[in-house]
Amino acid sequence: MTMKSSLIRLLTLFGFVCVVAGCAETTVITGDQDTGGDTDSDTDSDTDGDTDSDTDTDSDTDSDTDSDTDSDTDTDTDTGPCVDPEAGAPSVTSVTSWNYAPGTTTGTYILTFSEDVFGVDTTTVTWSTVTGSGTFDSITAVTADEYELDFSGADDGDEYTVTVSTGVADTCDTPLDVAVDIALTIQLGPYFEETFDTMTGMYPNGQNGWTSTPVTGYSWQTTTGTTSSTSTGPAGDHTSGSGRYVYTEASSGTTGAVAHMETPDIDLSGAVSPVIEFWYHMYGSTMGTLDVEVDDGGGYVNVWSITGQQHLSSADPWTEANVDLSTYVGSTVSIRFSGTRGTSYYCDMAVDDVMVREPQPPTADFTADLTEMGLSQIVSFTDLSTQAPTSWAWSISGPGAVTYENSTTGSDQNPQVSFDTPGLYTVELQATNSVGSDTETKTDYIEVLNVIFIEDFETFTSGTVATGVNGWTASPATTSTYSWRVDTLTTSSTSTGPSGDHTTGSGNYVYTEASSGTTGAIAYLETPSILLTGMTEPGLAFWYHMYGSDIDTLDVEINDGSGWTTLWTLSGQQHSSSADPWSEAQVSLVSYVGSTVSIRFVGTRGAGLIGDMAIDDVSIHEPSSPPVADFMATPTVADVGQVVQLTDLSTNIPSSWLWTIAGPGSVTYQGGTTNTHQNPQVSFGSTGLYSVSLAATNSIGSDTEAKTNYISVVVIVLEENFDSFTTGTPNGQSGWTATPTTGHAWLVDAAGTSSTATGPAGDHTTGSGNYVFTETSSGSTGSTADVTSPSISLVSVTAPSLSFWYHMYGATMGQLDVQVDAGSGYTTVFSIAGQQHASDSAPWTQQIVDLGAYAGSSVYIRFHGVRGTSFTGDMAIDDFAIMGI
Repeated sequence: MTMKSSLIRLLTLFGFVCVVAGCAETTVITGDQDTGGDTDSDTDSDTDGDTDSDTDTDSDTDSDTDSDTDSDTDTDTDTGPCVDPEAGAPSVTSVTSWNYAPGTTTGTYILTFSEDVFGVDTTTVTWSTVTGSGTFDSITAVTADEYELDFSGADDGDEYTVTVSTGVADTCDTPLDVAVDIALTIQLGPYFEETFDTMTGMYPNGQNGWTSTPVTGYSWQTTTGTTSSTSTGPAGDHTSGSGRYVYTEASSGTTGAVAHMETPDIDLSGAVSPVIEFWYHMYGSTMGTLDVEVDDGGGYVNVWSITGQQHLSSADPWTEANVDLSTYVGSTVSIRFSGTRGTSYYCDMAVDDVMVREPQPPTADFTADLTEMGLSQIVSFTDLSTQAPTSWAWSISGPGAVTYENSTTGSDQNPQVSFDTPGLYTVELQATNSVGSDTETKTDYIEVLNVIFIEDFETFTSGTVATGVNGWTASPATTSTYSWRVDTLTTSSTSTGPSGDHTTGSGNYVYTEASSGTTGAIAYLETPSILLTGMTEPGLAFWYHMYGSDIDTLDVEINDGSGWTTLWTLSGQQHSSSADPWSEAQVSLVSYVGSTVSIRFVGTRGAGLIGDMAIDDVSIHEPSSPPVADFMATPTVADVGQVVQLTDLSTNIPSSWLWTIAGPGSVTYQGGTTNTHQNPQVSFGSTGLYSVSLAATNSIGSDTEAKTNYISVVVIVLEENFDSFTTGTPNGQSGWTATPTTGHAWLVDAAGTSSTATGPAGDHTTGSGNYVFTETSSGSTGSTADVTSPSISLVSVTAPSLSFWYHMYGATMGQLDVQVDAGSGYTTVFSIAGQQHASDSAPWTQQIVDLGAYAGSSVYIRFHGVRGTSFTGDMAIDDFAIMGI
């Protein structure tokens, strides 16, 4: 099966070479062409009946006799020489490809022209009719100098001529008409395209002309979502995440087994410089090799190959491959994807969105392995541009000099760079191929710091306790108990820890191994001694990852010789998955300038093994730019007199803070803190809404973040976190009732329900407390279970509301209703059905329900659970509260 290829071609434009055979350029210029410098005194004697009287300051005399047949009378009186704009032509600055829909004959072509036409800056370009063998629709100005050409009825080989006129006049008001013809040949569609979305069943063999061998064992298969194995394969297809893709099923087969998947024949007889584009995903610790091979009748030849794990998690984005097929122009080819199995089943490699077409202009993009670095470090840039660019031009600007390292230059695809001055640097990449170019600019992308201490743990040995390297010490220093250890990729436990280090995703980090030790065990990790001299505003920065329902507390302490002092603390799970991005913490050390200090990270183990907390990229440096202020409050809904913790999240190491809180009542700073502390504690004397702002300042500048009506201070009428309940039915505990008490019923639980693939991993409050849930291992489809609060008086409450947290993870999740009875029967005030969370460790969701209609009444609140079709439907609630003003 042959499919047509996407656009192609431009173009004749004065000195540009036209790629369409037989096309020619057309330039029409009318108007005066004098260059000045002489004096003319002309007397024209025309046979056309015209009388011209020109008075020039030129110094020559012309006597012309014209043979015109006009009867015009022209009288020009010039006060000086006529000066024409500098001769030139509109220039095409970029061209995008024909935007096609396969199988259709409509599309859009965008041309971008320079505004500087004939030396005159103009934003007006006049288009004449577009002519060609197909149908032309319209021209639309997208911007001042970019124009969109819409075609309909086009077909392969149609040629169009686009004429551009500037409409610019010279200084003598003589119209200056300049036309430039651009020849354009249309080609529709790719030569071949496959998204796999129309395939059905397990195997691609025989579908859409594809052939796969073998069709059992280690073979190419089609699927949606994840593959059947854990820790390998993508989370979903490339196109939408929910479509189909093909992959090698490595749960079968032996090391070195090969699976082939071959396209139907692809006709390249009319191709110019075709490429094959496809997207691949190769996640799995024992990943094998993916080859692409081409057969034009003489046997398969390998044109592309990649070996080993290329992605760090199922959720990692797919990667594009682009392979030149120009060698095969004029031939009919078949293309084969060959997968070679690795040493175990962790090697499900996947392919999606295969296309053979003419090359398209690049879409420039890039990344850096470090975006925050010291003067002594080297940053490696990686080109991520699509459409196989063939040349690159990097430009880096900032406060200091840039040096290309390791024999790389600004024209290399992946250069390495160092900097000699702290500050922010902007990076630009222009990527070019035979069709066009594109530029990506990332402003203030690299921050270079004045660093006196830095540690990325790359010289440590993975799998060992993090001690004895670069002056660091860990206590305990054994792997038999709770301790700080070095790791790469994921930790040894599921549902906790990061999926890779912060720097690159594949390097080292250190973490607390919670599979060892007991509840409350403490692990220390201490830096070598650090002298804080030569700096005015030193700050500690590090990255942390805290994913796991059993995580307890991470503290940072400092010792300047007078004992350990806590600088920073954070408790509980902070990330919702292993693949979540790391978070940065920054702590000012201004009060320790001139001292010699040690810093230690203190991990406290929670109640279970799902508590691996990690740190990476520790540094002590001075700020290079003003702060970017930010903060958070815990909680944001509080009772009168309840202590609220304000936490500074500002970047760029502020050295001073000023908090402002405004609202209807008094504000009291607690715990010895004031409004100039980095992380103060406050309480409120009256109900209402309070606005909070923070001004963060360092030696370079300041920034203010304001959050209006950020904290709600309420009267808590009743709250229940279920932590005082005993395991089993909640019926009869603290005034709550439950019906039924067995079978499909509400039960009290902690740390995961009894079923797999459903329920939360821990409670909402701490991850280790209690919650109530519906046990769906019993019951039948549609069976119901109720849990009801004690009577709640809203007689003296203004604007009452209900707050609770829910977790609904499970493929056969049923429905949760919230009902209120004020004495005349239950009324549903909130309802939600179906799975709402993607995993047992996904964060709980808060729901607030307005109870204003019940103000002045006494009510009962009932949670009504309806069972789904199977046992994977354990819904849970926690942290129930009735509040008002």
